[in-house]
Amino acid sequence: MSSPDLGAKSPEGPGQPGDKASVDEDAQRRPQSADQPPGATPIGQRLLTDPQVAVAILGQAAAIFAAAIAVVYAAGALSIAFKLWYDGVPVLPALVQLPRSWSVSQALTELLPVAIVAGLLGNFVWKRIRRSSLGKIIAESARPEPRSARRKREAGRWVASAVLALFFTSIALLFARFFWRSPIPANGAQDSIGIFPRPWWNILILCLILDTVLIRLALHFLSKVPTVGWRRVPQDAIRVMILALAFIPILASISAPYAFPIVKLCGPDFTHPFKAGGNYTLGNLIGINGQYVYVAEVLTKEPKPNQFTFSAGYIAVIPLSEVKIVAIGQNASCGPFAPPGPDK
Repeated sequence: MSSPDLGAKSPEGPGQPGDKASVDEDAQRRPQSADQPPGATPIGQRLLTDPQVAVAILGQAAAIFAAAIAVVYAAGALSIAFKLWYDGVPVLPALVQLPRSWSVSQALTELLPVAIVAGLLGNFVWKRIRRSSLGKIIAESARPEPRSARRKREAGRWVASAVLALFFTSIALLFARFFWRSPIPANGAQDSIGIFPRPWWNILILCLILDTVLIRLALHFLSKVPTVGWRRVPQDAIRVMILALAFIPILASISAPYAFPIVKLCGPDFTHPFKAGGNYTLGNLIGINGQYVYVAEVLTKEPKPNQFTFSAGYIAVIPLSEVKIVAIGQNASCGPFAPPGPDK
């Protein structure tokens, strides 16, 4: 009687691919992430095995990308709209006529970088004052409170928002006073003077109301960011995003006094003469594309000699074929230019 071969293994014995117990043991030995619950499938494997997960993640990524594009375009359009409003130009009819690429470039070069820096700084300040007495007043309470306490806390939030909004509005008024002007030809002379189409109290009312509401909304959503169960980086990222979105309109109102640069377009078809001979028109340069020059111009009244008042604002779309010289700057001139030197 032959003895059994102890070295022989069954095709379905332990250690073979078909052994379910061996597969389970390998899965148990495999290290898991600290954030991954026991028995959970890794996200990479789910992407390969579950098409619905991959479609959902791609859809979320596409939605985030579309939202980012919308924020960039809206920020640039808002910045241009504030500048047009400061110059007394009807905003909506003028804004829809401008190329959309200008809104994108305006947001990426002037507004969004400053808004992100302001969001980072605001998040730093928020984390410092959140546990202070001021932070306890403006932060949302997670515990039930009596109605009188809720009203007092809500009034404190609105007061804090209004005080901070008044600070930003004061900056906008100072910039409007010292940096902003819309150029007009002064009695046909080559030099120009500046007027202020928008009264200071218009800027005060609009900016104060807008900034107060935005700051109050930012305080509300900052208090809603979870502080338990989330890692530090997602918390900071969400707070910076909330603050950056709130700062976009605030910064647009502050930067509006840095209006479009003064431009003098020189050509024989324009109406204002200059001393050296020739004609020109004057305004704030919005932009130039391949065919046209977009200029914000104002009409004035002169009730007394050399006392000009604002009458109306508009955008002039001038063909490049009519422009001989585009001179940009406050002291721009159409000539005469220095003659060329003798050849050496």
